[in-house]
Amino acid sequence: MVVRQRHHSNWSGKYVVRLFERTRQRKGHAVAVGATARYLAEATFWVLKKGEPYREPVDRRPAGKSSRFRPSRARLAPNMGP
Repeated sequence: MVVRQRHHSNWSGKYVVRLFERTRQRKGHAVAVGATARYLAEATFWVLKKGEPYREPVDRRPAGKSSRFRPSRARLAPNMGP
């Protein structure tokens, strides 16, 4: 369903669509389908186990930064250096 609906305006911003597209670009279509299916299966398990509604994961990228920004380890933990 995600694969077929990913270009629909209501679906384009969803986490699973971004996960599918990101994985498809790096690994290919078949792997992306499997990775997305696994994510949905795990999300379903936890929703049923906890009895809570599904919540989209929080975007962990810094606001205003491009998607290619990748901080170095030194910037991740500045107080861990010498």
